[in-house]
Amino acid sequence: MESKESNRRSFIRKIVGVTALGGLGALLLGRQSDSASAAGPNQIAFYDASSSLTSSNNLRWYDEDGNLVAGYNGNTVTLGAIGATISGGGASGAENKVTDDYGTVGGGLSNRAGNNDETVTNARYATVGGGYVNTASTQYATVGGGDHNGASGSYATVPGGRSNAAAGDYCFAAGRRAKIDATHGGSFLFADMSNYDFNSTAANEFAVRATGGARFVTAIDGATGNPTQTTVITPSGNLGVGITAPARSIHLQGGNACFRMDRNTNSSAFILVRTAPGDFNTVWKTFYVGVDANGVNDGSLFIGDVGTQVAGPSTKRLVIDNSGNIGVGTETPTALLDVNSDVFRVRSSKTPATAGAAGSPGDICWDSNYVYVCVASNTWKRAALSSW
Repeated sequence: MESKESNRRSFIRKIVGVTALGGLGALLLGRQSDSASAAGPNQIAFYDASSSLTSSNNLRWYDEDGNLVAGYNGNTVTLGAIGATISGGGASGAENKVTDDYGTVGGGLSNRAGNNDETVTNARYATVGGGYVNTASTQYATVGGGDHNGASGSYATVPGGRSNAAAGDYCFAAGRRAKIDATHGGSFLFADMSNYDFNSTAANEFAVRATGGARFVTAIDGATGNPTQTTVITPSGNLGVGITAPARSIHLQGGNACFRMDRNTNSSAFILVRTAPGDFNTVWKTFYVGVDANGVNDGSLFIGDVGTQVAGPSTKRLVIDNSGNIGVGTETPTALLDVNSDVFRVRSSKTPATAGAAGSPGDICWDSNYVYVCVASNTWKRAALSSW
């Protein structure tokens, strides 16, 4: 208790002493007074170990402009800038700098808030949190940390990482070597640790480089927290819904696994394109699969041929109408199987062993001597063939 009381009295004496030297507030703001000659211009005064008033080049307050500079004594705020803050960091040859109004550098080395031109008002409110050789060089731009990152678009953000560039307005670049072009405002880019540039390709895009794949968990077990519904993209590019190891380009798994497409016009839903080997720009053949409809429960499924095109109307080669009739070469079948041709071909021959051989009514087959028709269950009749 005696020691605490002694410390308290010592602290009070210091406060009183400083007040007598021209005002505590004035000294803490580094304002000079005749009684505080130990505090240099633009420096914050404090007590050293011997209770004498001193000051430091490493902590400076510029009262007229409202700027605070801490850390290495070579850290600077451009003359004429106001409301700037450098909280620390810096070293010889690696000074931190604020060049525009209301800019902030939290610490680190060789960081800059502002565009370092001759005007202190055209890159206001830029912020660099820390790290090494980071630059926020336009208004409202932010770099959180990391090294060699730059945010040169207005309202652009680089949270950290390495060698990222957010040059477009309102954009976000993170990871390693994510590069957003100045014309690609509004874009979001995340690059994994691969040591290659990952460039934006358009304004307002969302792009991720994830060479280890991507995983999205949309449901969990309420008791264990384990994933119960997962969508993944593997490093090979396979998409799995409800399965973590998809075996094909698109692989759905689950009791409700379903692939559905809704369209409000008569058109194709699937386009199947065969290209030249190793040349996806040269189309050899294209088929459409689609649905036409005239109203509620009134429609047909078709397979159409568009030749070497990948757009435009098709020639419908096969149609299944609303009654289940199948048309081959016709879009309006009038029988369960309607073939618009003068030849109907059954390629393989078959000879029933006996008139009572296994068969179903309507089965038809042939050999070199007869045509056989199954007229009832396991009951065959035949007609002889002759030359002419």
